[in-house]
Amino acid sequence: MLEANVIYGFAGETGRKYDMDLFNLFSEAFRNLPLLHLVNNEVLVVHAGIPGPRPRVWLPGQTHDPEDAVPVNAECATIAEIRTVDRYTELSPNSYKDAVDEAPRAEEKWEKDMRFMVDFLWSDPRGGAGYGPSYRKSRGVFMFGPDVTDQFCRVNNLKLVIRSHEVKADGWL
Repeated sequence: MLEANVIYGFAGETGRKYDMDLFNLFSEAFRNLPLLHLVNNEVLVVHAGIPGPRPRVWLPGQTHDPEDAVPVNAECATIAEIRTVDRYTELSPNSYKDAVDEAPRAEEKWEKDMRFMVDFLWSDPRGGAGYGPSYRKSRGVFMFGPDVTDQFCRVNNLKLVIRSHEVKADGWL
């Protein structure tokens, strides 16, 4: 995740305090960390979120209103499909905008990998149903409702999805 480490200052701080050779070693270590963890085939631990809508279309005029949503997927991503993601996919600043289409179409393997990576690293939960836009990074990052999480857990026989990106004061609630 070279791009995020550059944008959010880790590269600069490492270069100032040490040197860029150390930053390159960190980058290589990060590339070799798993994107997700599946615990006992029951619990999925992810940094940010679960796979976004299919087809992955950005609807013009879509707002953050919880009632303004893309419905849940007719076809939900599976753990088997997630296992095929090329872990060494690098996201660029354009990856987020490139993660959506103007109209439904078939995805190439590299596009699916990039889109999954965007979701695993940047998507967030939302209070309303379905999928909604997130302007956290840019167009192409989606928020997901509790119904999306329920569907994902049901299809993949999971009991729970844990997001490690978010702190909950009372634990898992």
